[in-house]
Amino acid sequence: FDYLAGYNFFGIFILYDNFYFTYGKSGTDPSSWEPVKEFKDMYVEDLATEEIVIDITEAGEYVFAFVAEGIPYGFSLYSTDIRDMPDHDVRLDNFGTAIPRMLPRFHAEGEHTFDLTLANRGKNEEEVKMEIKMGDNVIAASDIINLPFNEIKNVPLTGNITLPATQNEIELIASAIIQGNEDANPNDNTLKITRQVSDTIFAWDNIDANFPDGVGFNGQTGSLGTSYNLNKANNLTSVNIGLFEKDYTGNFGFSVYKINDDLTVGDAIIYEEFERGSGGESQNFVLPETKLEAGNYFFEVVQIETDNVAVAFDEDENGYFEYIATGDVLEQQGGFGYLHIRPNFGKPGVGIDDVFVASKIRLFPNPVKDVMNITSPENISQIVIYNTLGKKVYSSAIG
Repeated sequence: FDYLAGYNFFGIFILYDNFYFTYGKSGTDPSSWEPVKEFKDMYVEDLATEEIVIDITEAGEYVFAFVAEGIPYGFSLYSTDIRDMPDHDVRLDNFGTAIPRMLPRFHAEGEHTFDLTLANRGKNEEEVKMEIKMGDNVIAASDIINLPFNEIKNVPLTGNITLPATQNEIELIASAIIQGNEDANPNDNTLKITRQVSDTIFAWDNIDANFPDGVGFNGQTGSLGTSYNLNKANNLTSVNIGLFEKDYTGNFGFSVYKINDDLTVGDAIIYEEFERGSGGESQNFVLPETKLEAGNYFFEVVQIETDNVAVAFDEDENGYFEYIATGDVLEQQGGFGYLHIRPNFGKPGVGIDDVFVASKIRLFPNPVKDVMNITSPENISQIVIYNTLGKKVYSSAIG
């Protein structure tokens, strides 16, 4: 059934609805019918869909009813669909991952955990196997799962992602496969996740925005930002910030903080000031190259003028920005969506340090096609070549 519930009183307060679903044989006293499913303190402003499973064992004519408890402030039933359950039917309800929408190849490769939700929508207990594929390769699979009638199970799976050098997109397909029986609705047995991978822009964000809105502070200064997790060390080189298009003559600041385990931040690792400009697009601001170790970081836009800096945000209803509150604790502010703040990383932290010697080592030609020449006034004992992911691709002893 599709429905709305509750009432928002001019943005001042919300009135919640309570109701339940029940049924009984036609001609019997409705007051004797037991609630099948109760809905408490409901506020649903966008049309929502719910599913209720009932097991009727006796033939006859039945009445189905939704009963409001107390005053129905906004409960509205838009449509219902009653159908017989098939003998065998499982459904994959969720396929989740912490892998962000865009990320560097260096961060994409390796082991990842996935969260799947499996529901039995048939009349019989089923044996089900779950698997996740990338292309033709199975990267994660479950043991056989026993799924009783009308049961929902959360299934975590762990898989390892390996990318060819030319691949710039991850497409993962999760499947639920009934063992020994034919699924009546196989179309709802799979879900897909797509992620973008880049070797040239070591960055990610949650935003697909055309910068229609901006958030900041009117008539005062302030700061706002977003937190990021680095699962490996990387060298921060710049940041892309989306800015709402407006006339603006002042500057703004940009800071980076390490987030402690207690959600506090210490001194800024980086602080730079930039000219904002008129905005209307994602703008790149170059930072002093800084190595950030694995961990959580807060990337902050500092409004140092009283004119609203207007950082672009998307319309995600689950989105939020963060700010440093009293006691240097990070707090969240919802209702705006995710900010367009995207850090860019120039080098993966592969643990290989550049070594400079006083003598001049020459490597030519540049670029190299087939043969690279190396000259040095000092003796060279070994040559080792690593790719951009830190993997050794060549090694040769000299002499």
